[in-house]
Amino acid sequence: MIRARIQPDRASLEIMHRKLQFPVPLDDMLRHPVMRITIEAVARRHMRSRAKFDHKKIQANDSSRDPPSGA
Repeated sequence: MIRARIQPDRASLEIMHRKLQFPVPLDDMLRHPVMRITIEAVARRHMRSRAKFDHKKIQANDSSRDPPSGA
């Protein structure tokens, strides 16, 4: 069964381009097939880790792992 790959958003691509420290501009990398596959794979990995991080939950100081207080 073939699954459709999620295309990384531009922000993830730019973050990973900066992290990998390539001297080639991002748009030029995306035109080259091998470089495009590489940066998209790394950006997908970044998107998964970014999805695990819930800003609102941290701002509210809410944690589902902690038992309710007063019990």
